Amino acid sequence: MLNRIFNLFIVPLPPRVNRIKHLSTFIFYLFILAGVTIVGDSLHLAEPLRVCIGGIYLLNLFILKVKRLNDINYSGWWALILLIPVLGVLFGLALFVIQGTKGNNRFGPEPKKASKLEYFIASFPLLLLVFGILYKFLVEPLIMLVMLSW
Repeated sequence: MLNRIFNLFIVPLPPRVNRIKHLSTFIFYLFILAGVTIVGDSLHLAEPLRVCIGGIYLLNLFILKVKRLNDINYSGWWALILLIPVLGVLFGLALFVIQGTKGNNRFGPEPKKASKLEYFIASFPLLLLVFGILYKFLVEPLIMLVMLSW
């Protein structure tokens, strides 16, 4: 019974997670957390319920980091470094760039290649950055020129 409840809230992941799957799943979880926050504020959900839902997804993020560590052949215990304020942020960023172990390692077989959807989700923040820069330096000046010419 407890196992069924656990599987409802914890997203199943393979034993090892490559960089693209790690990044795309991380971004997906962040969108879920943002959605829970926005919906919780607009519907005036009780604070304990929002904290519980947020805690479940933070646990998922932690499990994702453990699976990523397994891909680079490190034990999941190294994920505790993420709890140290500045070092944890640097360590978390490093997990996005460090290449995983080629072939099998002690945590399982090599992860499958990422799908096209995972590549798209992983590139989404970069696309937002590019569009933001284009808007700021191309569209805004054109709007100002049009407004001044009226």
